[in-house]
Amino acid sequence: MERTEIDGVTVLWAEGPAPLTATLTFGCGVRDESFMSIGVTHLIEHLAMSTLPRLHHDHNASVDLEATNFYATGRPEQIVAFLRQVCEALADLPLDRLATEASVLAAEGGHATHPTAACLLSRRYGIRGPGLAPWAGPGFDTITPEVVRAHAARYFVAGNAVLQLTGAPPADLRLPLPAGPRGDHNVPPARQQDGPLWSAEPASPEVGLSLVAGRHVGWPVGMAVLAERVTQRARHERGVSYDIGLAGALIDGDHVERTLIADARQGHEAVVAAILWEEARRLADQGPTAAELDHEREAIREMYADPRAVEAELGHAAEAELFGFGAMTPTERLAAVDALTPGDVAGLFAAALPTALLVMPEDVKPDLPGVGEGGCPRGRTVPAGPVFRPTGRVKQDGPGERGSYLVLADDGVAYVQPDGDVHHVRFDDVVGMEVDGDARLLFGAHGCVVVVDRSLYRGAETVVRAIDAAVPEHLRYVNGDATDQADSERRSGPAGGGRAVSTYALVTKAPAEAVLAAARSGRVGGFVVADPLGTIVLFDPPSSAATGRRLVKPARDLVRRTGVPGWLLLGEDHVSEAAVLSPGAKPLWLQWAAGWTPPEDPAAYLADRKAWDAFCARVAARYGAPDKAAELATVRNDPVPGRDQPPVSDLLRQVCAVFDLPDVAVGCSLLDSRGPGLHGAERFDPQPRGALRRLFARS
Repeated sequence: MERTEIDGVTVLWAEGPAPLTATLTFGCGVRDESFMSIGVTHLIEHLAMSTLPRLHHDHNASVDLEATNFYATGRPEQIVAFLRQVCEALADLPLDRLATEASVLAAEGGHATHPTAACLLSRRYGIRGPGLAPWAGPGFDTITPEVVRAHAARYFVAGNAVLQLTGAPPADLRLPLPAGPRGDHNVPPARQQDGPLWSAEPASPEVGLSLVAGRHVGWPVGMAVLAERVTQRARHERGVSYDIGLAGALIDGDHVERTLIADARQGHEAVVAAILWEEARRLADQGPTAAELDHEREAIREMYADPRAVEAELGHAAEAELFGFGAMTPTERLAAVDALTPGDVAGLFAAALPTALLVMPEDVKPDLPGVGEGGCPRGRTVPAGPVFRPTGRVKQDGPGERGSYLVLADDGVAYVQPDGDVHHVRFDDVVGMEVDGDARLLFGAHGCVVVVDRSLYRGAETVVRAIDAAVPEHLRYVNGDATDQADSERRSGPAGGGRAVSTYALVTKAPAEAVLAAARSGRVGGFVVADPLGTIVLFDPPSSAATGRRLVKPARDLVRRTGVPGWLLLGEDHVSEAAVLSPGAKPLWLQWAAGWTPPEDPAAYLADRKAWDAFCARVAARYGAPDKAAELATVRNDPVPGRDQPPVSDLLRQVCAVFDLPDVAVGCSLLDSRGPGLHGAERFDPQPRGALRRLFARS
C-alpha cells in the first residue's frame, strides 16, 4: 500500500483490479451529530451529490455511523472529474436546494446501521454519539443553513478526509476541499452495569446481542464462530430463524461494539434469544474448536486470495487514519490469526460478557440465566416536588396509566411508574424537546423520554410552563404534524401522544400482494389483511410516544411505494379521524368529536356546512374520486332531535362505505392489542438496511 498527499488530503493506494475505483472518506457520521441535528451529515452528502451532472459510470455516496463515503469506478479521467466536482460542491454547498433535498431524504428513510444494532447502541450510550443511531430527531426539514454550514466546516475538510484508490493517482487529480484539521469525536460514557442485561424493545425488530470489545484479531474470528453456531442451532436444527448476521460500531481507537443479530419466527423470539446467549456463554467457557478455528483461517485466506480484497484493506487503513488506531498489514493479520488458540477467543468473550446487552421485540419474556432486566435507565428514588396524577383516560401501559404520576423537581421532571421505577430527565441533560400542542416530550441524554400531556395528567399545564421556562429555545422543535397541516382548511392532528387508540389502520384498493411486497421494504412492521373490498394494513406501535407524525409516516411511506391512494383511520373513544393519503401529497384530515354541536346561528351554520362541503370535495378529489364529494360530505355526527348521536367509530365505517373499502378495519389497532384480530392476517417485519460490515472493517 502506497501513501501520498494531494491538496492536504491523505491518499492511500494499492494496485487492484481494473477499472479504477476511488473512495473519498470523511471521518464524520451520524455519531458526530446532535439529537437536534440528526440527518445533517446525510443532508450534506445529498447536497453535494445533487450538483453532479448525469454520469455513465458507477458512482454513489453513503453515510453510516462513523463515516461518509463518496465513491466511483471508471476511467481515470472520469474519477478525476467526479472527485473534483464532489470537493467543489462540499466547499460551496448549494443551499438553495436545502428544502428539496430534505424532502427527498424524508421520503428515502434509511438507517445508519441495522435497527436492532441501533437500539443496542442507544441503550448503552443514550441519545448521543453512537446512541443516536435509532432516533429520527426533529426531522430533515428543521435543519437550517447555518447548521449545515457549521457541520460542513467542521468535518468536510481536507484534514478529515482520506482518499483510497485501487491504482496510482492520476497526474491531474485535484481535491479542492477547504483546509481544516482532523475531526474530533465525542465518546459518551457507556451505561454502568453490574452484569449482562436484556430488554424487550418496540424499536428492535429482531433479537440482538452486543458486547463492548477491542481490536484484537480474535474478535472477528470469535464473532464469526458465534454466528455459525447460532445459525446451526436456530435455523438448521430448530427452524426458528432465517438470517443471522454481524454488525460493528467503532466507539474509539481501542473499543468496538460487536453485535450479532438474528431474526425469529413470530412467537419464537425467546427461543432464539436463549440460543444466542447459550452459545455466547459456551464460547466464553470453552472457546472455538480447533476445526472451527481452521475453518475461519481458511475463509480469511480465501478472502485475501481475491484481488478485490484490496478495497477492504484500503478502507480499513483509511479508518485507522481517521480514528487513530494502528492497522495491521494482511501478512501481520494472517500471522496473528494463525497464532490464535481456543483459549485466546474464550478469554476475550469471558472478559466481555459482563458488558452484554440483549434486545428482542416488544413483549418477549426470555429465560436467560444470569441476565438481569435492563431497558430504559431508571432508579427508585423519587425526587422531591409537586405530584401530578393521571386523568384516567389511558387504560394501557405507558404515560398516563393508572398508578403512574409525574413529579416536577427542582432540576427536571420525573415519570414514576406504578411499580415504583423512576425515569428522571434533568433539565441540564435534555438533548431535545418536542412541542406537540399542549404536550411536551423531553428527550434525556441518558436515553429516557418523559411525556408531559395535560390530557394524561391533571394540572400538567404547570409542568409544561416549568419545562418551557427551563429548556433553551435551540433545543425545542414543533411536532411535524402541526406544520404539515397548517395550510389545511380543517386542520386536525391525529390521535396519539400516549392516548389509547382503538383504531389504527390503513385501507387501500392496492392488491394485498403488492401491499405486502411494499410493506416488507419499509421501516415499520405489522400485518396485511386481504379483504374482498380492498386491503387492510395494521402497523406496529412506534418506538416512543405515539405522536401523530409517528403514526402517519409508515402509512404515507406505504402509499408512496404502492402508488395507490388510501385512507388512514384513527379512532379512540371521543374522537375519530380519517386522513386521505395520496402519493406525493400531504395528508388531508377529517375529524369527528363525540358530543359535537354545530353553530346555533343559522348563518354561521350555513357557513360551516359550506366550508365542510368544500373541504370534502377537496378530500374526495385528492383520493381520485371527485364524484364521491357529496356523499362524503354527509358523513357527519350533527345531533338530531329525538335520536342519539352515532358513535364516532361509526363515521369511520361510513367513510369506508363511501369509497367501497373494508370497514372491518374499524376497531383494529396494534396500539391496543398484541394481535391483529382479523382472519388471514399476514405478518411483515421491518426491512434491515445497509450492508453488514466487511470482515476486517472493525479488526
